[in-house]
Amino acid sequence: MTLKFVTGWDPPLHVITLENSYVDSHRPDDHTTVFQAGAYAFFMALEYIKKINSWSKASIFSDSLSLLTALASPKRKSWMLKQLVDKIKTVNSHRRLSFHWAKAHIGVVGNEEADKQAKHGTEKNTIDSPVPRSHGTLRADIRRNILAEWQNEWAFSTKGPQTHKYLPNVSTKRNSYHPFLIQFLSGHGRFPYYFNKFCITNDPLCDCGEVGTPDHYIFECIHTQSLRLKLKNAQDRDQLIQDPHNLHIIHQIIAWVNNYIPRL
Repeated sequence: MTLKFVTGWDPPLHVITLENSYVDSHRPDDHTTVFQAGAYAFFMALEYIKKINSWSKASIFSDSLSLLTALASPKRKSWMLKQLVDKIKTVNSHRRLSFHWAKAHIGVVGNEEADKQAKHGTEKNTIDSPVPRSHGTLRADIRRNILAEWQNEWAFSTKGPQTHKYLPNVSTKRNSYHPFLIQFLSGHGRFPYYFNKFCITNDPLCDCGEVGTPDHYIFECIHTQSLRLKLKNAQDRDQLIQDPHNLHIIHQIIAWVNNYIPRL
């Protein structure tokens, strides 16, 4: 006798036999990937087949084409796949197994029932089947935690206040800025305020009478007014350097500062 199993691949896990309507539904850990859920459903089906001694053959249907393809490939790197293949070999030594792909959402009775049971399983309050995190999930978790810790340190750091105003969020994305733009973003340039802070000069003021900070030349100084008026959305400092047009104008302003402020 051939009994057909349908293994759904959306958590929770479930096994259904069409002839006797046997249903087994588990809720795995929330971090379980779709691929892992499909693999674990295979384990459940194989365990059920193994317990029924009267069967000589069984067919397992799955709507996870990626899982079936991975099982057919000789290159199986994941621990779960290796365990699953060993389980298949054990069961197949006493049964004749066959595996089939059932395309999802086309009215296949068993597959539709599997999806229905999956929705019911999401209402469970407890985890039935602990599943270890996949390598991909672990990498994503580690990266997210590192970024969160880095962001927290940057948010409460007292260093780099000028940089923090324009780059409040950390990122692993690398940006290449011209040295003049780096002077503006870091505050380390030919600015009267910077020279005075490190006791290079005694006067932090610009010729216009205001404190000569990097922001002064971008937003206030009468000497740079003609260039400053070309900036777009200058009032939104978080977005100021996101516009390539603004970066070009800021470059020109800082270039003017470098030429105007005496070299010391």
